[in-house]
Amino acid sequence: MPQDAFGPFDPNGLKLPSEVRVEFIERETDILKLDLLLEEHLIGFDSEWRPQLTTFDQSKPAILQLSNSKTACLVDLIALGDNPVLDEKLS
Repeated sequence: MPQDAFGPFDPNGLKLPSEVRVEFIERETDILKLDLLLEEHLIGFDSEWRPQLTTFDQSKPAILQLSNSKTACLVDLIALGDNPVLDEKLS
């Protein structure tokens, strides 16, 4: 198996440790799950963008990932991008 500075890795993809809980936030009722991140002082974030297919497309993030060491929350910004409840929670 290939190895890097962190040890052996699967060339087909990296896997989260089994103790990390993954929560999908795709409906307004799921937004409360973001409170799980407040159990720790540090929260990491990342986003994934939809491709810009024409010069007239407005590129917007499609997924927001927010994580601490115990929970990874994947927020569907296509479904919830204009949701005032999500906006308030993230603020």
